[in-house]
Amino acid sequence: MILNENLLQTIKSFLNLDFEVCGSIKDHESSSGNKIILEIHSQYKEKVKDEDVEKSHCYHLSYSKYIFHTHPYYSKSYPSATDIIKVMNNSIIISSLIFTKWGIWEIYSAKKMKFNDIQKAETKEILNKFLKGIYENTDGGRADVVNYELIEGYIKKIEFFYKKFGLEINLTPWSRIVDYDIIFV
Repeated sequence: MILNENLLQTIKSFLNLDFEVCGSIKDHESSSGNKIILEIHSQYKEKVKDEDVEKSHCYHLSYSKYIFHTHPYYSKSYPSATDIIKVMNNSIIISSLIFTKWGIWEIYSAKKMKFNDIQKAETKEILNKFLKGIYENTDGGRADVVNYELIEGYIKKIEFFYKKFGLEINLTPWSRIVDYDIIFV
């Protein structure tokens, strides 16, 4: 799937909002060729206390092969444990994209497992231990300048721990998206 400049600029503009935006990215075939359709599911403004910041979460109304959501500029610029579990847990989702001020995160899990509540809580606890390193080394995930190699080190630990899932988590910084056409799974 190729996300072109117009689509990327549209999604990037959502980062300026004071709430998350989420939805599906669909590849639509037509007589004039393939088109990527951005389907906005919801913009729920449910306030949740996170550290000392209130933020608005977005909830997908349904899932598809490719889902996305934003982490606005004021929020953490990396995936949450819940974001990662959603992809590991849901057989419909091939890939989840998270658009942040640092760039675009892609989460992919080759193997899926339907977690029960206990497994989900245990997995969330383990993931949060790994993600804590990113939090502590990036001003709570809100730093403007970050050491991408350091972040990648924490992500590689998560991928290794969950290698039985074929879990892949990648960050493409905005600075590496030169021509604004980017290809995902």
